[in-house]
Amino acid sequence: MRLTILLTISLFLSACGTPPATYADARAAAMTAIAAATDRGHAWTTSDQLIDEADKAVRDGNESLAISLADEARIHAELAVQQADREATAWRDNLISN
Repeated sequence: MRLTILLTISLFLSACGTPPATYADARAAAMTAIAAATDRGHAWTTSDQLIDEADKAVRDGNESLAISLADEARIHAELAVQQADREATAWRDNLISN
């Protein structure tokens, strides 16, 4: 499972292209993704932790680190959404087959 997640993150990062230009953009994208994961009842706690770290980094004047952390929070949230969708499908498949 961990290997699958790491491979997904690696592939996702390679497909992302350029990172957001500002911390505000990166944070907004992360918060949107976190909201989507939360709506599905599947938000990972790591996303919130990464946003907190990103906020601290920007307060300390390290915007590039803050952008990286916010982008990682977004990725975690997007993976949480994918996990929620997979689990919902698996649940339906198991329910129907029984």
